Amino acid sequence: MNDDDQTQLATRLADVLATRIETGMATADIANVRSNLKHLLRLDSRAEQSRMAAILQRLQDVLPATEADAAGLSTQLAHAKQRLEEQARRQAIVNALNDPNVRPFGEPRALPEATIATVASAARHHPTWPHPPVFDDAWQDLDGKEIVGDLALLNRALHSDPFFRSVLRAGVVAGRRCGLSCYDGVILELLLEAELGKPQSSVVFLLGSFGALPFDGTSRAFHVLNQLGRLDISTEDKATQYIRLFCGLVHGDDGPFTIVADGPAVLQLLQNSVDLPPAVMAAPRFALTPPSESEDAWQGDATIVYGSSVFSSRMAIEPSGNIKMLGDEKLAADLPVRQARFREGRRAIYTD
Repeated sequence: MNDDDQTQLATRLADVLATRIETGMATADIANVRSNLKHLLRLDSRAEQSRMAAILQRLQDVLPATEADAAGLSTQLAHAKQRLEEQARRQAIVNALNDPNVRPFGEPRALPEATIATVASAARHHPTWPHPPVFDDAWQDLDGKEIVGDLALLNRALHSDPFFRSVLRAGVVAGRRCGLSCYDGVILELLLEAELGKPQSSVVFLLGSFGALPFDGTSRAFHVLNQLGRLDISTEDKATQYIRLFCGLVHGDDGPFTIVADGPAVLQLLQNSVDLPPAVMAAPRFALTPPSESEDAWQGDATIVYGSSVFSSRMAIEPSGNIKMLGDEKLAADLPVRQARFREGRRAIYTD
């Protein structure tokens, strides 16, 4: 019998035992409940995890915690559920480490001479960025030596990655970096050499002790980092940085969900000056309220620019890093918004 067969057998047996326990509870046969529960808990590491967790939850719901015997049984079930959750967490970490987007650092490798020459030449001319950073924070512009150092670090992790090789071939002419408190690492944005007939684009990476991760406008990199247990939103500053980072890098069909500091900050994202509605100009500064006993998520009202519209949105950050929109109200529409979007891993202001 292979491992899959053993798992299926254990799961079927757990279902049978759960039914017997429920029958025992209905007839107040605590001795029978205890006997079957003892056998059930021996299966918790062999049965299919999600099914076993559902069985334990089902039983916990029918055990009246006011009775002494039932309370003891409920405690046993709670401990078994904790073991299953820990197993699931460990498996998620294994899955994340095996994700093809996670690239640990390898041995140092020489950068192409052409790459170094392009950086050195561009640094002397101080090129202008065609678009603002991916989110509002304290960004540091890099000099040529710092850019080459970061490229060398990326090369240790991504030297065989086709996308990174295309970045080196395109040529890097500027760079900026932002330290992260919500993750152990830094966000690195690199501006590529302009191509005739195309908007000048940039690429975005996260560098941390685990290695390197590219961003492409999807939430995949965040899921990987959060499964690895890298997220820290224990303070308001860290939670605020995380939600700005997430909304700036995870795009919908119409681009990023840019959280602005307040209503007047919307003007900085417009191609030309317009009179904004009073509801936009009066929008309060973004702030989060901490989790409470009744609600374990950070919550706050944010002014968000998405597509050509401005919204007032109620948002929540769950401990897992998942971000929920609890409600929104459109404050303005059809505005001449000018924002960079990702396309095939490159970030630029696309007009088509």
